[in-house]
Amino acid sequence: MANTKRREKYTDRSGNMFIPMNVEGTSWDEHFINTTKLFCILGIILGYILLVIYLGTVESKPLGYVILLGAWTLVTIMLVRFVIFEEKFYYRMYKELKQNEVCTPALFWGIASIEDTDQGAIITYSDGKIAIMVKVDRDTITGKKSDFQEKHYDTLSDFYRALAQFNYSFVQMNIMEQAGNDPRLKEFTKLINKSDNSNIRKLMENEIGYIKNVTRNSLYETDYFLVYTTDMNRADHIIEEVSNIFSMLREGAYVGHSILTHKGINDFVKQEYGVEYFNSTEASLYMFRRLNGRGKLPFNISGILWTDGVEQNLNQVEINKVRNLASSVVSETVSQGDVSFKKAVYRKDIKKEAGVDFESLNQVNVRNNRSTIKQNVTNNSINNKPNGDSNKPSDSDNNAIDEDAYIDF
Repeated sequence: MANTKRREKYTDRSGNMFIPMNVEGTSWDEHFINTTKLFCILGIILGYILLVIYLGTVESKPLGYVILLGAWTLVTIMLVRFVIFEEKFYYRMYKELKQNEVCTPALFWGIASIEDTDQGAIITYSDGKIAIMVKVDRDTITGKKSDFQEKHYDTLSDFYRALAQFNYSFVQMNIMEQAGNDPRLKEFTKLINKSDNSNIRKLMENEIGYIKNVTRNSLYETDYFLVYTTDMNRADHIIEEVSNIFSMLREGAYVGHSILTHKGINDFVKQEYGVEYFNSTEASLYMFRRLNGRGKLPFNISGILWTDGVEQNLNQVEINKVRNLASSVVSETVSQGDVSFKKAVYRKDIKKEAGVDFESLNQVNVRNNRSTIKQNVTNNSINNKPNGDSNKPSDSDNNAIDEDAYIDF
C-alpha cells in the first residue's frame, strides 16, 4: 500500500519506527526584575549619590538640597511606578479582572460574526480569517477486512494533502463527549417497530433502554476540525470546497461529516467551557469594545445636523449620551423605535446656521407689510389733494400717515 511504502525509509530492519514521545520547544521564564528594571534601580541610586556629591562640592545651602533632591525624588517616584512596578500594565489587568469577575467564554472569543447558510455557518474572525467548523462521525472497525487499517491511513494522508493543496489551515480537536450524542443510538429505536410480536417488542424495549442508559453514562471520542483561510474572497466557496475534501474520509473509518450551524457552535462552546449560558452576540460586542480600547476611534462625533436645518455642536456630556443610546440599540437592550436623539441632546436655544430662519423671516414679512401699508396711505393722501397743493401734504395727512402706517399684526 502507498502508506507502507512511504514509511519504509523511516523504519529499521525490524519494521519499527522511532517516534519521540514528547517534543517541546524552548521556554523562557519571565521574572519580575529584568535587565531594564535592574538598570533603572541602579540609575536611581547613582543619581542620589551624584546629587549629594555635587551639592557638597558647590557648598549648597539647605534650600538647594531640598529643591534638587526633591526634584529627583519626583523622578524616582515616576520611574518606580511606571517602569519598575509597571503600574499601567497591572492597573489594566486589575480593571479587566474587575470587569470579568464572573468569567465567561467571551474573554477568549475572537469571532466578529457568524453567518448561517443552508449548509452550515461561516465564521469571520477579527483578524480577517474565515472558517467553518466540521464535525466528523467515526465508523466502527468491527467486521472490516484485514487491509482496512492500511486503507484508512492512506485516506487520512490524502485528506491532509488535499487541505494543503487548497491552502487551508486547520485545527483538529479530539473531544470526549457523552455517548448519548452518538447518532447511531437513534437506529436502535427503529428495531422495535420491525417486529409484530408484542412480547418481542417489550423485550427489545427493555434491552435497548438498558443499552442507551449504559451508553449515555460513557464517553466516546469525536473529531472536530476548524478549517480556516486568510483569503476573504473564498467565503462563497469555502463550504463547497471543504465538504468535497471531507467526503474523502468516507473511504476510511468515518461515516460522514456535518458543518456546524450558529447554534451548534454556541452549544460546542458551552460544552467545552462548562457553562449553561453563552451569547455569541454579546461576546462579539465585548471583543470589539476590547479591541477599540487598545486603538484610536475611527471617527469622533462633533455635532449633529438635524433634518430641519439646525446644526448643533455637541459637548462631551451630549456625546456620551449619543454613544450610550447607540450602544443600547446595538446590544438590543433598547428598541430602536423608543430612541429619540432629539429628546436627549437637542437644545432649543440653538439658532439655525444653515437654511431659512423662520423667526427672522416673519419679522421681515411684518416690516414689508408695514412698508406697503405706509406707501398705500401716502399715495391715497396725495391723490385726494387739490392740484395746487398736491406736492405739500398737510398736517392732517401727516397725522393720518403716522396713525395708520404701524399696525400691530
